[in-house]
Amino acid sequence: MATLEGAKMRIPTHDELVELRSPGPEENRARFLFSFVGSGRLFSDVVLRTIETEFDDVRASRMPDLDTWALVQRDGTRFGHLQSRMLIVDERDIERFARLVGEIDPLLDDVRLVLAARSDESARRLLTFHGPMIADHKISILPMNLNLTTWIQLVRAIDCGANYLPSNILYSDWAEVQPVPDAVVDAPSEQMQSAEVDTPQAAAALPGTV
Repeated sequence: MATLEGAKMRIPTHDELVELRSPGPEENRARFLFSFVGSGRLFSDVVLRTIETEFDDVRASRMPDLDTWALVQRDGTRFGHLQSRMLIVDERDIERFARLVGEIDPLLDDVRLVLAARSDESARRLLTFHGPMIADHKISILPMNLNLTTWIQLVRAIDCGANYLPSNILYSDWAEVQPVPDAVVDAPSEQMQSAEVDTPQAAAALPGTV
């Protein structure tokens, strides 16, 4: 039976670790970086292209985990000319995210921090178990079950300095026993939520996405 003992392990290159498209002319002129840490099913190519269309001077990049993100940021060869402006992390990487935040890593300086919540229940768990960290570091919680138009509007609000926490979660049963953080942005109106049918997660199922 074959074993891995003594086998040589090849270290993947940045291009293999970081799921990137070849930058076009507009991307080459970008000055800022929005990093999405998670799978292509959560953060699809459609979502990345929409971000780059809706935000001026922004390049959107998807990375599989926070260790890869930190490696690429420290190396500087891929994105050295871009200023990291937003880091959106899949809630499933919360433990590694909490360690990174707790270390007060200089890579996070001036970066807007966001946790992507897949459901209301998972957003509630984030607030229940990580509420102090979320409040202390002004971390936003971005729902992934919204229509794409509303979702982009929330990303824009966060980019402009808002600290977004879903009001329907804050004022649920959790809020009855926990202090509500000071910075709260009201949830989108029903009119906004009905503007489109596509969601960031649904966009991942479209042809040609990863």
